[in-house]
Amino acid sequence: MNNTDLTVKNSVEVCEQMKNVKLEEGDELLSFDVVSLFTSIPVDLAIQVATDVLSNDETLLDRSTIPVVDIVDLLDFCLSTTNFKYNDTYYQQIFGTAMGSPVSAVMTNLVMEDLEKRALSTSIVQPGVLLETICG
Repeated sequence: MNNTDLTVKNSVEVCEQMKNVKLEEGDELLSFDVVSLFTSIPVDLAIQVATDVLSNDETLLDRSTIPVVDIVDLLDFCLSTTNFKYNDTYYQQIFGTAMGSPVSAVMTNLVMEDLEKRALSTSIVQPGVLLETICG
């Protein structure tokens, strides 16, 4: 998580990093935000990204003896178990990663990092010196 140079934790961090940055004429500062982030991440996408990340992690076996397929099955269960109680009525969230689940935060960050990587690798216009100065 946070394996990208372009991620900032919050607006306070952005303001701190921007204190000494001077924008030149023609420069643009962009920020992207996602509304209802947890519930906007499809579980099947989160599972696919987790599978890819875990399968490509060369140090995973140093930290765990659990096979990737079993970790992914557990993640799928955790992300898909979206039952909750509100005002004595039981509900089931029908889309997105589970609200309030600690694993949802981790998985959402992984998906957003993957999306950023894919978007930047296919973008004609790459982030310029400004972003490298701010976040690098």
